[in-house]
Amino acid sequence: MYHVLHAPQDWYLSLARYASSVILSVVFGVRAEMGDAAFNTIFETMEDFVPYTMPGYAKIDAIPLLTQMPYLKFLQPWRWEADKVYQRTLK
Repeated sequence: MYHVLHAPQDWYLSLARYASSVILSVVFGVRAEMGDAAFNTIFETMEDFVPYTMPGYAKIDAIPLLTQMPYLKFLQPWRWEADKVYQRTLK
């Protein structure tokens, strides 16, 4: 609440930092601060991932059978970006 009250224009960042801090403290035992490298990475990954949660964003929503065919990865353009997000998340 401190960050929301002192920088109301950055309310979105403040709430994202809070959510990230809860996750980091539960999983890794550390807290995220504004401008922290861990927070920035989580925030960037979250921003990249959000469009994939919107219905119809990926063609896979219309043809789910394609997920069962890993050898057709070159025909699955939605996976190209998603795999990049996944690899960054693992780091």
